[in-house]
Amino acid sequence: WGLISILTLGLAMPAARFKLTKFMQDRTYFGTAKFEQGGNWKLLYGAAKHILFAILFIVAIAVIGGVANLPGLVVAGILLGYFYLLVAFVYYQTVGYNRLMGEMKLDGVVGFSATASTGTVIMNVLAGFGMTILAVIGFLIIMFILGMALGGNLLSPDAMESIFMSGAAATLGILMFVLYLGLIAVICGIVMVFTTPPNFSHFVMQTEIRNSDSL
Repeated sequence: WGLISILTLGLAMPAARFKLTKFMQDRTYFGTAKFEQGGNWKLLYGAAKHILFAILFIVAIAVIGGVANLPGLVVAGILLGYFYLLVAFVYYQTVGYNRLMGEMKLDGVVGFSATASTGTVIMNVLAGFGMTILAVIGFLIIMFILGMALGGNLLSPDAMESIFMSGAAATLGILMFVLYLGLIAVICGIVMVFTTPPNFSHFVMQTEIRNSDSL
């Protein structure tokens, strides 16, 4: 299904997600009780509609701006379109989860329902994204200060020559590498703190088990 999704330029992605989920759930047990994923391959296409709309919006803006020779419109439209695409993907993941849970059964009797909110998930993603931007800005500020300390004014034409002539290039390179690794670690930490756990908690708290007395 992954290959089919690629060959169809993503059009088979919802069907592939359903098939993979069904394959895993139909082979999962709670004790002797068997899970079963209901529904069919068309279940998630409604949740993916905004992804299609976002792609069409980006293409339309690019074509219209190109024909009208309006590069500003193209840039603004593509940026807006990519933001819409991000929101659309979160909507697809969230609504898709709700629909899959609504069709899941345990031992043919116990059911599930989910009411995860796209808005809540988006806010958690934006919180992580904002903290990541702050971390990158902090990294750039530190690098600028180090460059100033080792090689003087980085904005002058002789800045890089000054760094190399003073023999500080190797030191600066090592510091940049260490800080780069630190930046990656900080970004991973931000995602783990501000995005993944809050979203995981939200999905769990918005999932309800029905007819649990039948277990």
